[in-house]
Amino acid sequence: MRSAKTEKAEIRLLAPDIVYMRIFDEAHLELGDVKELNRLKRELVGNNAHSVLLISGKYTTIAKEAREFSSRKEVGENRKAKAIVVSSMAQSLIANFFIKFNRTGSKVRVFDNEAAALAWLQRQ
Repeated sequence: MRSAKTEKAEIRLLAPDIVYMRIFDEAHLELGDVKELNRLKRELVGNNAHSVLLISGKYTTIAKEAREFSSRKEVGENRKAKAIVVSSMAQSLIANFFIKFNRTGSKVRVFDNEAAALAWLQRQ
C-alpha cells in the first residue's frame, strides 16, 4: 500500500520516511477514525523510523478520546517528528495545548504553512 483514503482523511508516503496525512475539511475525528489512520500509517512504514506531516482541513475537529489516544507512546513509536499544519487560530491553540500537555516521545511542532512544515521535517 502506498496510499489510502478514509471517509475523513487521506494518507500516503510523501518520501520513504515521511507520512502525509490530510484531514478533509469539516471532518470531526472520533477515536475510531484516529485508530484507523494509525493502522494505515503502520501499514505504510512498518516499524521504520518516520516523520508525519499532518494537514488539518478547514473547520476540522477532534474528539477528546481521539486526542488522548494520539498522545499514547505506542502511537508515536518510531516517529522522529510530527508537523501539524493548521488553518485557523482555534486549531493552533488546540494543537499547541495538546503538545504542551501530552508528551509523545517525539518532536511535535505546529505550522500555518505546509512548505515550512515539510522543510522542518526534512531537517529532523
